[in-house]
Amino acid sequence: MKRSLTWGFVTILVMGTAVSGARADSKKSPLRGHWSVSAVIQIEPAFGGAPATGVGVLTVDDSGGYTGHVTINSACTAVGPNCPAPNPLELDASGTITTNPDGTAVGTEVIPAFGITADRACVLMEKQGDCYQEFRCLNTSPNGEVFLGDNKRQLAGTCN
Repeated sequence: MKRSLTWGFVTILVMGTAVSGARADSKKSPLRGHWSVSAVIQIEPAFGGAPATGVGVLTVDDSGGYTGHVTINSACTAVGPNCPAPNPLELDASGTITTNPDGTAVGTEVIPAFGITADRACVLMEKQGDCYQEFRCLNTSPNGEVFLGDNKRQLAGTCN
């Protein structure tokens, strides 16, 4: 009897440790790692409503926070009130992205150079294990921006 109680306790302890470890891992963002970004912005308020495109890189941490650097090309041809700088324009960005169990996500992006904060709705794609390999986002802020961003995992194995 004593032996079976000991084994029972050890089994519960081992199972509890495994479950605890699984919970800790499952709380990590399934988007953690390094990403390549491309975006098409059909209407960009920061450029007087002109269209723009962008490419860049971002890194998502375990909790869904991210930092990145993008290069934007706009239809602006000369610096003026609606064109903040000549092409191309390089900017830093940061934000958060929170994933949902249904394969969607919501995010907030901050671009300090323009003083812009934009909300994003995203769809997650190509799940492998605990991590997604791609996600697409669009603008949900009432700021006049029409934005579609495509994000693909830049380096294999960056979601461990």
